[in-house]
Amino acid sequence: MKTKKISESYIDVLWCNIGEGMNIPDDLRGLNLNNYDSISRLVKDYLMVNLKEKSISTQIRTKNTLKYAINFWDEKTLERIYEEVLPEIELPTAFSCKEFYIKVWTLLFPNESYHIDNDDKSTYQDLGPLYNVFL
Repeated sequence: MKTKKISESYIDVLWCNIGEGMNIPDDLRGLNLNNYDSISRLVKDYLMVNLKEKSISTQIRTKNTLKYAINFWDEKTLERIYEEVLPEIELPTAFSCKEFYIKVWTLLFPNESYHIDNDDKSTYQDLGPLYNVFL
């Protein structure tokens, strides 16, 4: 089975678009991510569009990393990765960060499961931090 390459940096591919200094559309700034409709707007109108502009390889690795993160990374790690981009939109407070990531997954990949069996965990290879992932 082919190894799926992952890195925290691939999650940044999603979140960097709402990071400090980015040209976020005014109607998306300050969204309340406690509201599912706001999450949906952010993902469908902005994050998905930006992800599709990346190379196919980066899209696949971002998807694989998001899936892996949901299944195996703890809450603290998920929050840290989001906060590292200095986001202009605050994380939700009404539910966990993992639940937020799951909502983002279901909007990005509506017909795909985010679940990974423990047996499949070994098919993922963590590349560690990457600094040229945005190129």
